[in-house]
Amino acid sequence: MNSLFLVFIGGGLGSLLRFLISTLVLRLKATSNWFAVATLSANILACVVVALGMIYISKHASPDDLKLKNFLIIGFCGGLSTFSTFSLETLHMLQNGQHMNAIINVLLNLLFCGLTLWFIFKSVGFSG
Repeated sequence: MNSLFLVFIGGGLGSLLRFLISTLVLRLKATSNWFAVATLSANILACVVVALGMIYISKHASPDDLKLKNFLIIGFCGGLSTFSTFSLETLHMLQNGQHMNAIINVLLNLLFCGLTLWFIFKSVGFSG
């Protein structure tokens, strides 16, 4: 199957899941002072999928078979995670004088996403 098509379909599904996460978080949101919980949640979930996908691919796919990687890692996780939204939300916090929230947002995204990958890779002895 064409790599472009796989990335396209994966990206669409990842974007759809990101939208559903955002919708759910907005419905559960009790106050407008929450930071970007939907973006953080989507980014962490994408890191889980990336880690598990890379582990699976390294054990079950031939080096020449990029179909699953194109669909799952590049497409799905690319659509699900969102650096641009994270950056925009952080910028809005800074522009609104919410400097501490902006710093916390950056730290939470970097720490939780990095630790998620590290923990999953470490727990199965995967070196990437």
